[in-house]
Amino acid sequence: MSLVGATIEPGLTSGNVTDEGLASVLSHAKKLAPGVDELDIEETFVGLRPMTREYRPILGKTDKCDNVYIAGGYNNYGILLAPKAGKLIGDLIIKNDDVTDFVKEDRTFLKAFSPNRQVLGYSKTDDGEEDGGVDTLGCPCIF
Repeated sequence: MSLVGATIEPGLTSGNVTDEGLASVLSHAKKLAPGVDELDIEETFVGLRPMTREYRPILGKTDKCDNVYIAGGYNNYGILLAPKAGKLIGDLIIKNDDVTDFVKEDRTFLKAFSPNRQVLGYSKTDDGEEDGGVDTLGCPCIF
């Protein structure tokens, strides 16, 4: 058994493999391993990768829910950022969200990806429509 391929299809929210995605994976696989298209496909699956609408992760304590820390929205970079994100979240919890002794780079990182940051272009009007203004992320988060 072999495992072949992956796609990135922004906006995909269903657990169904798309025809376009499968065709793309098979096309690339044939270039790397001629004859692979003659093999039977035993299984396909979808692994959804949550991300924020602004393509930036959420990392830190939210002001909108007591004692809730968020580490998410990393899209396909989660596996790469997991060690650093885990360390930062752990340190935040242990230090009760006090970042004064964190190195400058970590404080900057946490500020940029805070669940309480302002997000341009994603505020909602009373009827739920986006109005292009400023909003803050929080609890619940936008994924």
